[in-house]
Amino acid sequence: IDFGAKVVETRLMVFLDYNSAPFIIGYFLNSVALGYYSLAFKVYLTVFNLLIQATQTVAKSVFPRIQDELRRLRPLYYRAVGTLSLVVCPICLGIAATAPELIRVLLGDGWLDAVPAIRLLMYTAVLITAVSYNGPILIALGRPSWLLSLVSLRTVTGILMSCAVVHWGIVWVAASFFVA
Repeated sequence: IDFGAKVVETRLMVFLDYNSAPFIIGYFLNSVALGYYSLAFKVYLTVFNLLIQATQTVAKSVFPRIQDELRRLRPLYYRAVGTLSLVVCPICLGIAATAPELIRVLLGDGWLDAVPAIRLLMYTAVLITAVSYNGPILIALGRPSWLLSLVSLRTVTGILMSCAVVHWGIVWVAASFFVA
């Protein structure tokens, strides 16, 4: 039961991590800033859900099957990260590079203030790719408490940093998500 509790606690921390910045922006700034940040984070989540989380689902079923064979698990982990990086990095960097044009065409000039935050969150997605299989691998190795510790540290750091920089605007909040 401890194993399952740690996994659930980790999911709750991820939920807190993903929803704290909009709350902080809404509380300290205004609804316009919240709208821009929400758009930027929606773009990030779309990329994350379509590319990264989808492959994590596969990893969650494959890694436990060979958890006792570290000789097979380690290269599989590195290959999975490398392959995912080959797909995610060009897409995220392409979105970051063309964000002004994409936003102008898809949503109009009124949403261009979201572009800097979109760019930072796309760079974040590139970084997340490098550690995206840490959760599935720690779960497969029977170390959910390690995962909970890492996610909790990232969540607390992100919340504290967001609170510290929110008065400078959404770009700084996106930067805190990147740094945390």
